[in-house]
Amino acid sequence: MKSILDIRLREGDPYFKYNSINKILDQLKTKTYIPKKLGLLDKEITRVSIPPNYNKDAYSYNILRVIGRARWSSVSVRGNRLYDLDYLDSFQKNVLSFCIVRSMSIILINNKKTVKNSVIAIEDGGNTNNLSLIEECAKYTKRIVLVTRNFKNVNNIRSHILLNYGVSPEFTTNINDTKGIDFIISDKAKSYGDIGVWYLDSFYEPEQFSNLAVNDVLLSINDYEERVSPELLGALLKSENNISKRVEDFFDSNKINIEEIRFGKKEIDINSY
Repeated sequence: MKSILDIRLREGDPYFKYNSINKILDQLKTKTYIPKKLGLLDKEITRVSIPPNYNKDAYSYNILRVIGRARWSSVSVRGNRLYDLDYLDSFQKNVLSFCIVRSMSIILINNKKTVKNSVIAIEDGGNTNNLSLIEECAKYTKRIVLVTRNFKNVNNIRSHILLNYGVSPEFTTNINDTKGIDFIISDKAKSYGDIGVWYLDSFYEPEQFSNLAVNDVLLSINDYEERVSPELLGALLKSENNISKRVEDFFDSNKINIEEIRFGKKEIDINSY
């Protein structure tokens, strides 16, 4: 049975501290739960919660300390997604991208649109961490706008997408320069007015917004009683024998469904938009 490490951020008031004393205090606040078995996938999940220390160096230190020297089959990290991307492998990033685009598609369909006929903007479209997202969008639409000031990266990304998907994304330095955008996937802590947004920064919450804001999804999988995150799902599905399969095939063969589309702890009622 393969062992999966599931690291999560504890609830509580956040703080930003990184010193020798806080290293000790953070270790005392770290909690390990009894492992749970997922028989159908022959996996055992060990969950560990780390304190809400938002200092990036402390966050990284706490994660690496938990991972330690144990030989985990895979590791899932779920706290600040912009930080967590550093600890996800390419397959887990593909699963996350698939879930983001699939949930966006559900929202668009509910509003009598489709991804194929929509204009999707990605900011920062020149950030290579967002490449799997751009690739996933390119599977469903030719109308992609990359918002970035990273001219070198965006040209390389556009060439890659054109070569592999036959799609030539537009790019702009200012989201306001482009009319008719139907949905935005963003790693920026900013508001976008009335446009629907999938926020990759799970720590950010706009002070005021009238748009549809999303930053999370939860999924159901076979015989596991809890709903799981895309990060944990990627860790569960990964194996050396079938890593080459498409993410969509994993969803179909394991009867995986998106059960909740959320912003923070709040489930989004997409019928209200």
